[in-house]
Amino acid sequence: MLGATQRRRELRAEVKDLLASLGDDPWEIAARLGRTGVRGIPHDPHNCVVARYLSAIVGTDPAVSRVVVSRTDLALRRSRRLAVPIRVVLPPALRAFISAFDAYEIPALVAHTPAEPPTRHHSGGAA
Repeated sequence: MLGATQRRRELRAEVKDLLASLGDDPWEIAARLGRTGVRGIPHDPHNCVVARYLSAIVGTDPAVSRVVVSRTDLALRRSRRLAVPIRVVLPPALRAFISAFDAYEIPALVAHTPAEPPTRHHSGGAA
């Protein structure tokens, strides 16, 4: 079991480092994500630009089945059947970025724009 615990710690640390490397300002984060070519869907915790970015990196790990991002944190869903998700609290700049992205203030990162932006907002922890 020690190996699984160690791997959880490693994945959490890797995700924290990736998030920190995006920057300390919402617009800096937008610019860095824009340079990666990743696009996402606002208000979609499974397909927002941050979830897609992280999925492209840590989603290749066989222990990770899905990345789910909320306004305040993210969860790495595990491949093992009853494994508890790995949760990471988002830094303030990333929270501000997600709010701006969900408000369609960063259209260059939107994968597609619906006729009318949704009015419902996801809040709380990632499920």
